[in-house]
Amino acid sequence: MEAILRGYDVNEPTWFYLSLLLIIAVFFKFDRIWSLRNFDLALLLLLAPGLLLARYSEATVAFGYAWLFLVTGILLVRLLADGFFTRRPRLEQNLNVSGMAFLCVSALAFQATKVMTLEPHAAVIETAHRADGLLKRQDGTGAAGSTSLASLNDDLSPGHSSHQISPSNINPDTRTQPENLSESNSQNQAAKTELAEQDREDKPVESGPASMLLATPIVQMTGGVTIWTTRVLAILAHLATCLGLIAVGRWHFSDTRLGLAMATLYLLLPVTAFDVNKVTHLLPAALVVWAFASYKTPSVAGVLLGLACGSLFFAIFLLPVWIAFYWKRGAGRFSIALGAVACVMLLCLMMTAADSHSLTRQIVGSIDWSVLKFDSGTGKGFWSQYDQAYRIPVFAAFMIMLTVITFWPLRKNLEHLMAHSAAIIVATQFWYPHEGGVYILWYLPVMLIVMFRPRLAHLPPRSHEEVSLLASDSTPRSRSESAASVSWRSQLYR
Repeated sequence: MEAILRGYDVNEPTWFYLSLLLIIAVFFKFDRIWSLRNFDLALLLLLAPGLLLARYSEATVAFGYAWLFLVTGILLVRLLADGFFTRRPRLEQNLNVSGMAFLCVSALAFQATKVMTLEPHAAVIETAHRADGLLKRQDGTGAAGSTSLASLNDDLSPGHSSHQISPSNINPDTRTQPENLSESNSQNQAAKTELAEQDREDKPVESGPASMLLATPIVQMTGGVTIWTTRVLAILAHLATCLGLIAVGRWHFSDTRLGLAMATLYLLLPVTAFDVNKVTHLLPAALVVWAFASYKTPSVAGVLLGLACGSLFFAIFLLPVWIAFYWKRGAGRFSIALGAVACVMLLCLMMTAADSHSLTRQIVGSIDWSVLKFDSGTGKGFWSQYDQAYRIPVFAAFMIMLTVITFWPLRKNLEHLMAHSAAIIVATQFWYPHEGGVYILWYLPVMLIVMFRPRLAHLPPRSHEEVSLLASDSTPRSRSESAASVSWRSQLYR
């Protein structure tokens, strides 16, 4: 951020300390220390030290993953036991609405500024290249694995005047000043080759065809794959998540202030700043949040959750719980919407395939099959250091948990759907082979919804007849109806 504010430099540990004090001042309930809200807040804050230890020091990697797995395990138990916490009293924040709105906008501006000064993530570049191939209807089978930060730097070289990158945005450790042009070219070529090889060996394909489909408008607006494409994608993903949290608070919690508080806490948490430019982690979470916001319309929720499944592999495990939630009150419309999204994504792959063999390769390659491998040394992270046979019982326990929460309780309400969806995403951290445990942004927005929600046991999925009746009733409310509405809202906080 020093490129925008001269002399300003806040690293990850410093931001953790600063945001910790600010979050405690605004969200910690000092008059009710032993409350569930404070416990959830402490768990979310405890994730940041583990992430720092696992990523930013080779000597503390093992301890960092142990820290993450311990806190994540406690978080999983808390989500599975969410139904036992029946009392949800109304807890106001330590800041009024105007101050919260100002803090939310300021935090969003801070995160957007950080996105503008960071180098784009390799998976985001790959997604942008695939979206560009879709617009040009080019065969995308050779794009995967060849797109890297080096290829984007080619597009942003000084020879391309419309896409120049400022020298202040380049990492000082990698900045070189060769004496002649030939030496510069050889060094740049060696660096690009090394980056490309590192991307192929260490980076699995993280984004699916849905990410490519959603990125096409941004790629077209920015005139191709540029550094601005990746930055706009990241900022829009954060903005969509914040708006989705506010919509959930307004539509389902009957309190816009709760939605604003969720969005503000999402932007202030240190783990958000640590992965602020990783669109492939942000996009599925934003889609899942909007699926909750539109859960009363199963077809819309099915489209959004289908796009989330097409973005990252983990969202597929949410489908059984959502289908069980709707069951006879919209499961058919939800499933039809999922099938429609799958057909659209298949059509997109057909448009960029040269022949049937290329189409097959794109369909198979669009799924991250590395999450199902049990080979030793797969990816990076905790499981790369141990025999993959130990991951088999963990995955089996995950499937047992998924089966149990799908069928119990048999009649689900919105409380069950929120807590169980968050628990499923949290549980994937334990068996995910590539850096499992560090993908906190996958479940952070949903966890915030569970953390701030009031009593929602009275909100099962609506039947088609109920929706039609509400749509046809256009008469103004009487005084008795208004009193009933006030009484209904009072049931949210008990």
